[in-house]
Amino acid sequence: MGVVECGFFPGVMLYFTFWYPRHRRARVVAMLISANPLSGVFAGPVSGWILARSHGLANLRPWQLLFLVEGLPSVLAGIATLVYLVDGPAQAHWLNDDERAAIAGDLELEEHAKRREGASAHRLRDAFRSGKVWLLCLAFFGLQMGNYALAFWLPQILKDTLTRDPWIIGLASTVPWGAAAIAMVIYAHHSDRTGERRWHVALGVGIAGVTLAIGGIPGIAGWPGLALVTCTTMAIMCTQAVFWSLPTAVLSGAAAAAGIAWINSVGNLAGYVSPFLVGRIRDTTGAMTLAYFVLGASCLLTSALVLALTRQKKSARRKAELDALERIP
Repeated sequence: MGVVECGFFPGVMLYFTFWYPRHRRARVVAMLISANPLSGVFAGPVSGWILARSHGLANLRPWQLLFLVEGLPSVLAGIATLVYLVDGPAQAHWLNDDERAAIAGDLELEEHAKRREGASAHRLRDAFRSGKVWLLCLAFFGLQMGNYALAFWLPQILKDTLTRDPWIIGLASTVPWGAAAIAMVIYAHHSDRTGERRWHVALGVGIAGVTLAIGGIPGIAGWPGLALVTCTTMAIMCTQAVFWSLPTAVLSGAAAAAGIAWINSVGNLAGYVSPFLVGRIRDTTGAMTLAYFVLGASCLLTSALVLALTRQKKSARRKAELDALERIP
C-alpha cells in the first residue's frame, strides 16, 4: 500500500502547479489536505462503532470489516479521477477559450517571474543540488513527527485522558479534526491574501511545539486535555496547508516533480520514526510525558529551520512579476 500511495501526494502537488499560480496555491492545497481531518471526523465514529458493535457481522472480525468499509471510498475516488480529471487547462472542455488563455497567462507570468528572480530550478538534478530543498526535507520531517504522532496516537491519548469507551473516543476525535479542517482553510486563505509563507509555517508549527510541550505536564486530563489536543491538531494542519507553497515557489518543471517527491519521501520517514519512538517511550516510562516533550522540541526546531529560509520581499516579488509581464510577447 505504501508503494502505491507514495506517488499520490507529490503528484497532486505538481498537478496543482499546472492549474494555479502561487498566489492562490495555499488555499487550494488547504482544501485538499482538509480531507485528512474531515476523514477523521467521519472515520472516528465509524471506526469506533465497527470496533465496538460489529463482532460477528458478515463472519468478519471487526478490524477486517474496518479495512473493507474504509478502503472502498478510495477505490471509487480513483475511478472518478480517471473519468473526470484532465492533464491541464488546455484539455478542460468545461472552460472557454478566454478562460484557458487567462489561466495560461497567469502560469506563464509566474514562470517568467521565477526566472527573473533567479529563484527557480528547472532541471531534475537541480532539486537535489538545492540547499533549500534539503532544508525543506528536514523541516517537513520535523512537521510530520508531530502529525504522525497525532494520527496514530490520538485514540490512545483520548483513552488516557477522557474515556475508555471506543464509541465515545470516536466521537471525541471529531472535535480536533473538525476544528482543524476549518482552521486550515482560513489560515491558508490569509497566507495567500498576504503573500507571506515563512512566518505562517513557522508560527503554526511553533504553536504546535508549545502545545505539545504543555501536553507533557502531568495532570492535564478531561476536557482541558481535549482542548489542548485540538489546538495542537489545528496548528499542525494549518502548517501543512501552507508548507507546500514553499517548494513550488522555487522549483518548476522536472525539478518540481523530483523536489516535491523527495521532500515528501524524506518527511514521511517520520511515519516510521514518530509512532515507534512514542510507543517505545511510553512502554519504557509508562507515560506519554517524555514523548510530548520530544515531539514539541521537534516542532520548535522545525519552526527555526523554516525561518532559516531566505525571505523574499513581497515588493521584490511583485517587481519581478511586472518585469516578466513586460517581456511576455
